[in-house]
Amino acid sequence: MLNEIVTLLVKFVAFLLAGFILALIPKVKEWLDGKIGQIDNETLALIVKSFVEAAEQMYKAEDPTGTKRKAYVEKNLTELGVKITEEINALIEQAVYQVNNKLFSEFVELPKEEGDDGCQITF
Repeated sequence: MLNEIVTLLVKFVAFLLAGFILALIPKVKEWLDGKIGQIDNETLALIVKSFVEAAEQMYKAEDPTGTKRKAYVEKNLTELGVKITEEINALIEQAVYQVNNKLFSEFVELPKEEGDDGCQITF
């Protein structure tokens, strides 16, 4: 009689444990997919800047408004699995600003201030 009760208890615990594990599998899979496919912010910013620089070189002459260039950047980011959100648009705009300022500073020599040793830090 005691053996039957222990056997029933073991089967019941095994059934509960199996149900618990089956309920956790989708959550664990979702969590792992998020961790594995996630690009950190610094890497994403570098990727965005690279796409912006490439778009600038390829489409600047034929795209004065920037619509083709932005479409190029968004297309390539989407192909990498990046969802275009407001944050991603802000990264794109930041990269465009950096590229434009870099190009501007290459063509225009800014006047030095008194005590300026000529070193400039650009990002």
